[in-house]
Amino acid sequence: MAGTRILIVEDEMVVAMDLEQSLTNIGFEIIGISSTGEDAIFKAKSLNPDLVLMDIMLSGKLDGISAASEIISHQDIPVLFLTANSDKSILDRAKIAGSYGYILKPFSIRELAINVDIAVYKHKTDKELKENDKNLKKLNLLLEDEIEERKIAEYKINNLNEELNQKNKELEQIVYVASHDLRSPLLNINGYARELKAILSTLKSETGKHSIPEELQNKFNELLGNFADDSLDYILKSTRKIDKLVNALLKYSRLGRVEINIKKLNVSGIIDDILKTFDYVIQFNNVQVIKGDIPECLGDELQINQLFSNLIDNALKYLDTERKGIINIYGKSNSDFSEYFIEDNGIGIATEKHHEIFKLFYRLDPGKTEGEGIGLSIISKIINKHHGTIKIKSQVGKGTCFIIKIPNE
Repeated sequence: MAGTRILIVEDEMVVAMDLEQSLTNIGFEIIGISSTGEDAIFKAKSLNPDLVLMDIMLSGKLDGISAASEIISHQDIPVLFLTANSDKSILDRAKIAGSYGYILKPFSIRELAINVDIAVYKHKTDKELKENDKNLKKLNLLLEDEIEERKIAEYKINNLNEELNQKNKELEQIVYVASHDLRSPLLNINGYARELKAILSTLKSETGKHSIPEELQNKFNELLGNFADDSLDYILKSTRKIDKLVNALLKYSRLGRVEINIKKLNVSGIIDDILKTFDYVIQFNNVQVIKGDIPECLGDELQINQLFSNLIDNALKYLDTERKGIINIYGKSNSDFSEYFIEDNGIGIATEKHHEIFKLFYRLDPGKTEGEGIGLSIISKIINKHHGTIKIKSQVGKGTCFIIKIPNE
């Protein structure tokens, strides 16, 4: 290659100068000449040539092979041997030294130039390969570290998931037991309150039939008058409310303990059955229900039925009384998921409440609608058990669209 910087190591000065002249004439740059192995090592270090042309037989303590070994191992400079000796043992030593070949004297300048170019190119390629190999090893080490870190992270995540599942099961069990055990005292309170209310009514009736001293009548009215009646009504109303909440908790906790039976479901048929159960409400409120294409999915029939029942019930419950109610139910599917849309033109939900509505016992409009506020919590739990997702798009005064994705394969 033109411009290649060469150090010539030759102890016969006439030969060295002839080489210098010939190589310079064809475009190579001769940066130095050495006649001993020791000087060659020094100049290779100080001049850093692209290649060393090294005669094997040199004057001095070091021959060309020993000098070449030192240069190759410390400076990583390619060496091309020149020799008139074809002795096998010497040539074997030259190979072991790590040279980039040798040329037997006599040789032509063309032959020498070709071998120089090959040696320089091969050294450059070897260097790039070594660098690539070094980088590849570093990359492999980084990948190994990353894989190990991921394994550790996955192990921790799996442990945390197991702990979380266990805690959820324990919590569901606690909720179930607590809710179940609360029902007995609630029934007692409700029953005794009714008894007291009946006794109070009987006392009022009896005192009206008989003449009793005014002072005693006033005392009776003070103790067992409207206040006692109102108090018992408040107790009965409160027990009914607590009973509804307990029943809601029981329903929610049962959902976590029930084993699901996954199979291919005709969701269109399920929605038709649900709409029949709401037929009276739909007709009474003059609601237009538009049902489009509904794809199949994989799921538990009872839970998928409950999911769509709750969503349709919500759509009906939160319609805007100022305009005709319209509910659109449709879907689409791909190779992995079926996607369902339950869309209404109801009162809508403010953006800041989009996450709140999935919380247990959260009610959007408690003053105007009935319920315990667990419908969307149950929906969220069902979707999680089916490895699906739920999203909401809503605007106050415009309406709401729930988007459900459930696996179909």
